[in-house]
Amino acid sequence: MQLIIISNVPDLIQNTEGVDAFNQNWSNENNWMVPPPALIPRLINKILREKASSTLVVPEWRSSPYWPLVFEGNHFKTVISHWSYLPDEKIITHGKSKNSVFAQFPKQFQMLALRIDFK
Repeated sequence: MQLIIISNVPDLIQNTEGVDAFNQNWSNENNWMVPPPALIPRLINKILREKASSTLVVPEWRSSPYWPLVFEGNHFKTVISHWSYLPDEKIITHGKSKNSVFAQFPKQFQMLALRIDFK
């Protein structure tokens, strides 16, 4: 298995296959994705459209625009084959913004790993 990195982070660009993940075909890959929250709805729609098997790390924000894309009623949608809460310690790296919801500890939400399978 080959690790393919797609990033627009300046320190990683020289080692990447691309800089815009949305212009890549994900359907034949086993994707590991930890997107910024603002991109989660677009990312989930691309996963569903391309039937791209993926592990997606997201905050458990039930009022977010992306939540209905993965959750229905009182359970995850059938396309979610596995899910797990991630440990609170050391799961998030502090960024530059001290006002970010991700910079506050203890966090007021949990992080989830969602496995999306089409096979």
